[in-house]
Amino acid sequence: MRTLKDKLMPEYLLDPEVFAEAINQANKITDDLLQTYSNIWQYCSESFQVDLCLLPSRP
Repeated sequence: MRTLKDKLMPEYLLDPEVFAEAINQANKITDDLLQTYSNIWQYCSESFQVDLCLLPSRP
């Protein structure tokens, strides 16, 4: 993720193709993180005696 952050920093915006690639990578990482959170939430809700009100909201 650090590489992605570096690509999104303003001083690296000189090359539109690099910036576009970084934006697309950020979009994919966001989707992956949201899916991971959803999977964890589902696992916790099914596998543990967890009060679901204590978990952050379901994605």
